[in-house]
Amino acid sequence: EHREWARQAVSRRATGGTGSSRDINWRVLLKIGLQTACPFVAFGMLDNSLLVLSGDLIDSLLGERLDLSGMGAAAMGGIVSGTMGIQMHGLADRLVQKYGPSRPRLTPQEWRMSKTKRTIHWCGTLGLILGLSLGMFPLYFID
Repeated sequence: EHREWARQAVSRRATGGTGSSRDINWRVLLKIGLQTACPFVAFGMLDNSLLVLSGDLIDSLLGERLDLSGMGAAAMGGIVSGTMGIQMHGLADRLVQKYGPSRPRLTPQEWRMSKTKRTIHWCGTLGLILGLSLGMFPLYFID
């Protein structure tokens, strides 16, 4: 009885708790990763570039009048970029679904596998980091 429990526990651990022994091909994981990362890249670029541009505009137009520090203007720029981000919510995701890589056909158990979840988590994170980094490009044009 104990051995059967241990065998099942090891099997669940190896398959991400799904009970399925099918291994997901690395190409499928790459496709999942690209589909996950693309909207985050787009969002990060939009968010950070809007933050930089609006923060600079607020600083130059209202900074002295309102006695704002550079950080205060940046925080107000964050309000602008956050508001625009909410308004654009889902646009990048819809564009990727329409023009990007198609969603792989996996079973519900395969979507719940730890390997799949880790791919989604890390590719979303890396996509956001890349997008936020690319979104700093307006800094090259600001005095």
